[in-house]
Amino acid sequence: MQPSSDRDGILIALTWLAAAATTAMAAWLLDVALLVLPSRDPGHVAFWIAVAGAFLAFAALTALHLAGRGGAGVSWLAGASALGAIAVGGWAAITMLASVGDFEGYIVLLGAGIALHGTLLLAHIARQRVGPMRARRAR
Repeated sequence: MQPSSDRDGILIALTWLAAAATTAMAAWLLDVALLVLPSRDPGHVAFWIAVAGAFLAFAALTALHLAGRGGAGVSWLAGASALGAIAVGGWAAITMLASVGDFEGYIVLLGAGIALHGTLLLAHIARQRVGPMRARRAR
């Protein structure tokens, strides 16, 4: 996709960066799930592997969308996934911040990170849709 302004270029770069950060979070989760949890908390290994897989899938959808691959179907799926990432990530971060029990800082960071990724992707999708609508109105 060709950026139509400096703002578009910045948004695209930040969204790519968010996808890279999500990939890094997934790699960290896989590392912990496979190397640390089996001896300390084996009951949660499958859960964290699934979360890491969801993070990787979201990062891949973002990359496909930003690269212009897959057409409208990928864009719609990326948008729906972005809404889910905002909701689940925000919920996880806020719930942990509000908890009075065991505080797990990594939950706040993972939740905020995935919610930010979703927000950036959704902003990019919305901006992409608004440009053509403005062009049609200007005619």
